[in-house]
Amino acid sequence: MNWDSDSAHIAPQVVYRITANSSNEVVTPKNYNLKWLGREVCNSHFFCLSLDGNVCGDYGINLNQVDTNKEVVGTTRVCFENVAYESELLPNEKSQIELWVAAPKPTLEFTCLFWCTTEGAIPPAKPDPEVTSDLVDKLVSGKLAA
Repeated sequence: MNWDSDSAHIAPQVVYRITANSSNEVVTPKNYNLKWLGREVCNSHFFCLSLDGNVCGDYGINLNQVDTNKEVVGTTRVCFENVAYESELLPNEKSQIELWVAAPKPTLEFTCLFWCTTEGAIPPAKPDPEVTSDLVDKLVSGKLAA
């Protein structure tokens, strides 16, 4: 996903890769909005393969649930790798990925995945040549419960 744009519409059962890498650079807070346009409830999942640097100290990721009135109705702070953070999105709601920074030049590097399902099914495996983790393969193939 491109941090330079600020939003995207999400499709069910597609895995989106969210990454950032910065070392000794000035990092500014950013938000990325993932809007659900389906008619049914979306079961959203956010899973970080790696969170390097002083996560939840120098920088962090918040998952905000934004309702149709553009109000944040829930926030989850992501501080741990290999944990599935889950929530439900109603039609036209957004999942906002917020990158916050507390240090002027934090060393940060992370790779996270986001996906949305309508029936709880894990998205079909689509190998990503940049990700070689067995954990990802198990997660997207349905062999590991989220």
